[in-house]
Amino acid sequence: MTSDVDVVYVHGLSLLNRAIELFGKGTAGAARHGFYLESVSSGLPPLPIGYQSRCVRIPGSLSVLRPFRPEIHDLAATKLARFHTRDREDLTILCDTGELDPDRLREVVDLAFTFADDEDTRRTQTLRWLSTTSKAGEKSSDNR
Repeated sequence: MTSDVDVVYVHGLSLLNRAIELFGKGTAGAARHGFYLESVSSGLPPLPIGYQSRCVRIPGSLSVLRPFRPEIHDLAATKLARFHTRDREDLTILCDTGELDPDRLREVVDLAFTFADDEDTRRTQTLRWLSTTSKAGEKSSDNR
């Protein structure tokens, strides 16, 4: 299980800054809860365009924060784009759930690289990983 919770940075969001101060890496709040918050850019790895409207609310009794998580295809696209060891493990788990639709995943990966040109190496590498990582990727590449 991961020990960090990524929070997408939104310019001017003072609540996020305060949350990082209280629950960021190395803080007493993080130690108390067993995880820490980490602010991440929406561009690295690229989040698919429109991801905000597809986020799913995380249930709970929080009264100040209302956390959301990325929709499963949006999350998988970011894992493909980064593709570190832990991301590959996460992708295997996501594929094993049977919830990933290969065609939808390809669409979302395209949304993540909307402004990239065909020669963008990150886009090219992500598409290569998509086609070789999982059964979903293999099916997606067969449908092109």
